[in-house]
Amino acid sequence: MKAIIICDDEDVIAKVDAVLASLSYDTIIYRWLLKALDNIEEIRPDIVVVSASDYPRHWKTLTQFIKSGIGGKIPDVILYVPESFSDAEKKKARQLGIKGIFSSSDKSGISLFRSIVTSPTGEPAPSLEEAETDVPDAEAASISETETVSPEGLSDDKIGTAVFTHPKTGAFVTGSIRRLSDGNAEFTADIPSLTQGISPGDRIEELSLRTGGVPTYCTASVVNVGNEIIIRPDRA
Repeated sequence: MKAIIICDDEDVIAKVDAVLASLSYDTIIYRWLLKALDNIEEIRPDIVVVSASDYPRHWKTLTQFIKSGIGGKIPDVILYVPESFSDAEKKKARQLGIKGIFSSSDKSGISLFRSIVTSPTGEPAPSLEEAETDVPDAEAASISETETVSPEGLSDDKIGTAVFTHPKTGAFVTGSIRRLSDGNAEFTADIPSLTQGISPGDRIEELSLRTGGVPTYCTASVVNVGNEIIIRPDRA
C-alpha cells in the first residue's frame, strides 16, 4: 500500500510517517503541493494525508482533484488541521468526503490519526461528526478572510513557484512568479491553456507561493493578461 504525505512540519511528518510505516504503507513525502500534484497520478496512493495548516486555501481543491479519481483509483484523504479549524471548514471536509481530521501531533492526536487510518472505508472520524452545525455564509466568508497571509516571501525580481485556483473554472494553475518593482508580480504558467478565461480585474482568492522558504499565502487581483499574467498580491 502507498501513502502520500503533503506537509511542511517536520514533527508531523515524522510521526505520521511512523504510523503509516507500522501499518505497512510505503510513504512518499512532499513539502510543496506542486510536487505532489506532478506525481500523484503516477503514484496512485491508497491514502493522502494533507496539512490544511500548510495549505489552508488549497486543501479543498486538492481534495476535489483527488476524489475525482486518479487512474480509476480514489484514495482516502485525511487532514491535519490547526486547532482554529472552524466548524464551517469541518462541514466542508465532510461534504468533500474527507475520511477524518486530526489537529495535533501529540500522543492523543497521533492515536486519533491511527484510528482514522484503520477505520473501515467510509466510516467518519469522531472529529468530523462534531461538525453538524450550519454556519451562515457571511460568517464562513469572514472565517475565510482570516486565512490571508502577507506575501513577504516573494522578494523583488526573485523567481518563485506558485499555484492558484482559476477564478472561473476552479482548476489548479501552476507556474513561476517574480515580484516586480511596482508592487505587482509576473506569473508565467506551466500550462498556458489553463489560464484561458482569466481577465483583468478578476480576483484570485487562493494563491500559494514559495521562493525557497515555507509556502506563503495571499489573495491577489489580476492587472493584465498576456504571455504572462500580471497580478497584484494583497497585503494582509
